[in-house]
Amino acid sequence: MREKALVLRKVNDEAELEVLRGSACGSCKGCPESSKKKRLIVWAKDTIGVESGQLVEIEMEAKGVISATFIMYLFPLIVFLLGVAGGYEFAPLLNIKLKEPFALLTGIIGLAISYLFIYLNNRRFEKSQIYKSKIVNIIDKFSK
Repeated sequence: MREKALVLRKVNDEAELEVLRGSACGSCKGCPESSKKKRLIVWAKDTIGVESGQLVEIEMEAKGVISATFIMYLFPLIVFLLGVAGGYEFAPLLNIKLKEPFALLTGIIGLAISYLFIYLNNRRFEKSQIYKSKIVNIIDKFSK
């Protein structure tokens, strides 16, 4: 996945970038960032020697994007559905008459646990190189 970004500053072998939203991202209402038109600031590995003010192209490996998507969306959904199914099946064993509300409650508890797991492992995910963007091309060679 490639995006254009503006180099804000450089620290050692990493650069702080402001991602320039593409046309697809600009019209999407999927995240609060796009709807408020806030700046999206990221850090990327600089292997080509950029300077502040340059327009660059950054890339994240496809497996990193897919893995992050799974972790943030599919994993919680799967845990939620397993919680609902488990609650529905175990309600009679626990002598609970209202199976559906109990199943919903166990699904929500599973969802909360999945997000807690993601939160507690966030530092490990951040350190993994698979989720790290890297600068692959300088679009504008003139710095400000």
